[in-house]
Amino acid sequence: MERVMRVINENLSNPALTVEMISTEVGISRVHLHRKLKGLTNQTTQQLIRNLRLKQAASLLAGKRHNITEVATLTGFAHPTYFATAFREMYGMSPSEYMERHIGQDKTKDGIFWYERCQLLQQEMPTFDKKDSIFYICLLYTSPSPRDRT
Repeated sequence: MERVMRVINENLSNPALTVEMISTEVGISRVHLHRKLKGLTNQTTQQLIRNLRLKQAASLLAGKRHNITEVATLTGFAHPTYFATAFREMYGMSPSEYMERHIGQDKTKDGIFWYERCQLLQQEMPTFDKKDSIFYICLLYTSPSPRDRT
């Protein structure tokens, strides 16, 4: 199983990754590979490859460093539309919705951090200079956003 996972992970971005390629690299027949994986993971080899690609894609989307088409390509999906369909099937939402949810979560965490930091600053220095850049950061993160006002 370790060799199979190594081959899959090394070739995850390769859209030409096939069951035959894995079985050749590992040195067992397609049928034997299928039986082993089905017994251990309850997934076919193709399903395992697809699910690992989608998990990697979710991680990349949460990192917000790539757009959806780039993520599809980086994870070995030749067609972005198939990627979006498969992603929705596995996660119950589109890749863009998934990315938006993670952006919102990060902003919330940032906002809580800065809100607490600003509260501490105000306690330590009740009359801190309003020209100080931290003051503007505090205003930015403690003021409700237009979305929150509605």
